[in-house]
Amino acid sequence: MKSRSLILLTLSLLLSLPLTHAQRVGDNALEFSLVDDAGNLVQLSDFLGTPLVLNVWASWCPPCTEELPLFERIYEDVNAGREDRVLGVLLLNNNEAPEQALRFLREELAVGLPVAVDATKEQRDALGVALDSTADVVRDYRVRGLPTTFFIDAAGVIQGVKVGFLLPAEAAQFMAGIGVDWQP
Repeated sequence: MKSRSLILLTLSLLLSLPLTHAQRVGDNALEFSLVDDAGNLVQLSDFLGTPLVLNVWASWCPPCTEELPLFERIYEDVNAGREDRVLGVLLLNNNEAPEQALRFLREELAVGLPVAVDATKEQRDALGVALDSTADVVRDYRVRGLPTTFFIDAAGVIQGVKVGFLLPAEAAQFMAGIGVDWQP
């Protein structure tokens, strides 16, 4: 009888917990604080007022590395010849050693887009602010597969989420959803 009561109590507690879900269309994108490849603070709020493509990637993920040049092409096409930034793109590395991720991105793929990585102890001390880890952001955004790309509008609202490899035609549709005209 005690075990049945324990089971019922456990089930009632579990059912009373809020269900977690991946960040969905219509959700406000969650704030985070990381560092970029130069050790500068980079936060989601830095992009408010500008549509943002937030791509979660890893060097060991073939679909991730295959689509990264597409994001660079989109960024360059949309922002070409403009004084102001019309579109932001931020590559969020999935919990790899920063030097490994950056070397791979810059040297092997020759991708120059902004990237968010984990801060070193020295960077944390120098910035003097509480920083997240990339693992925190991946958890908070409920990333369930790689690559995952979030399309965030200028107000900070998620307008699209793509899990898996992004085709150029799909990218054009997602870009339109955040108010950016881009055609492959």
